[in-house]
Amino acid sequence: MKRMKALTGVALWAAALVLAGALLALTACGKSGNDETKGTEETVTSSAAQTPSQAETTAPAETNGVEETTAAAGGETGSTKLQEVRDAVAEAYGENYLPEMPLDAEMLEMVYGVKPDMYEEALGETPMISAQVDTLILVKAKEGKAAEVQAALEAYRTYQLEEGMNYPMNVPKIEASEVLVYGDYVCYLMLGVIDNSIEDEGEALTAYQEQNQIGKKVLEQLLAQ
Repeated sequence: MKRMKALTGVALWAAALVLAGALLALTACGKSGNDETKGTEETVTSSAAQTPSQAETTAPAETNGVEETTAAAGGETGSTKLQEVRDAVAEAYGENYLPEMPLDAEMLEMVYGVKPDMYEEALGETPMISAQVDTLILVKAKEGKAAEVQAALEAYRTYQLEEGMNYPMNVPKIEASEVLVYGDYVCYLMLGVIDNSIEDEGEALTAYQEQNQIGKKVLEQLLAQ
């Protein structure tokens, strides 16, 4: 009987050791699994944290590329030559130079019919209010395209004279406007301020033609070959 009790005690002690070992193994596996999961989460978090940085690095470069392409295609900023001419014309008129809103490539095409494939560069300005029609457009046409630019601007001028909805006071100024060609440079000129006391349409036309001559002289000095 004592021998059987001793064997039973040994068996229970051995079973306890086996159970303890199993529990330790399970605990180790769980810890290992948690460590692996944590490692995976850290990797994902690290990758996600890099994404905004990469976007911030890439986005400005793409934006700059679009802006540079638009400027080159539209030419709305103009070349140094066109800007020089514009500034000289504005200086000649002084406070009577009224255009102040730049024309972009889309406006040049939609309103004036001057398409980007017609020119290398262009610069245009108009007033910001519809009551004024003063306009200066300077275009450096691509080789062989000057006639197309001229035709487009002439068509715009004709439309304004025949069908455009304009204030009566602006009709003489539109009649006095000119499309001028100097080699590859094509210009639309409609500038100047006259005395408000002039009521006769014929006298107003003559006065606006004289005003246009101010800008025309500048264009001839800087663009005529």
